[in-house]
Amino acid sequence: MTLPHLEYWIMAQLILEVALIFVLVMFLIKLRAMSRRLQEAEDHAVGAGGAKMAEALARLEENRQALAQRLTVLEEKLLSRGDRQASLAGPGRGAGPEPGSQGPSLRAQVEDLHLRGLSVGEIAKQLGLHPTEVKMALDLTRLSAELP
Repeated sequence: MTLPHLEYWIMAQLILEVALIFVLVMFLIKLRAMSRRLQEAEDHAVGAGGAKMAEALARLEENRQALAQRLTVLEEKLLSRGDRQASLAGPGRGAGPEPGSQGPSLRAQVEDLHLRGLSVGEIAKQLGLHPTEVKMALDLTRLSAELP
């Protein structure tokens, strides 16, 4: 091999390396542009999602206020109906005997029957209560015993 042939090979290698660097730079530029577009699309999607969430939150708040108003109206109707029924019942009839004149309270009766070993269903059947009410009375007793 002579020297001129070696120079041609070195020159060809240099040209190929420059071309490779050029292709690499172009690839990096395209990749950067693509990542910017992707970031902008994500930001736009997040902005639209935030607007939808704010819209949904406003709707929920309106629904909550409407329900609160309905509840107030229903409570007023219930109170007026109760007053009407009390006035129709007459002055001699009350809502029932005083709670203290009944004897032991239902909660005390539930506790007593539970201490005797009766199940929740048996207690409910004996006192004419729903089993959930019996469970609630027992839970109240347990919680009041736990509190100092």
